[in-house]
Amino acid sequence: MDVFLPECRTGEVVVTSGFDLRCRHIIHTVCPKYVAKYHTAAESSLHNCYKNVLHAAREAGAKSLALCLVSAPRKNFPPDVAAHVALRKSIGPLSLHYYLFTFFK
Repeated sequence: MDVFLPECRTGEVVVTSGFDLRCRHIIHTVCPKYVAKYHTAAESSLHNCYKNVLHAAREAGAKSLALCLVSAPRKNFPPDVAAHVALRKSIGPLSLHYYLFTFFK
């Protein structure tokens, strides 16, 4: 199945159906590239990605949420920094029954 999403800027999100997965929605985001010289800007942009994903989840009425570590391998983000941003931003703002984080190399 080919699905074409609209072009988005860093931090923007698009919500689609869950297709054949066991979920109602998939929330897609565009994550920032990591350049050490601009560490603070990259971390701020990643923070914004998670903020927008959580807002979209709230708008969709999500009761549970599975998050992957966005930006880490493909965008050169140091995994420890990306994980810290993900956990710092994600825990607490939604009243969810279940959180699942996936971390990969």
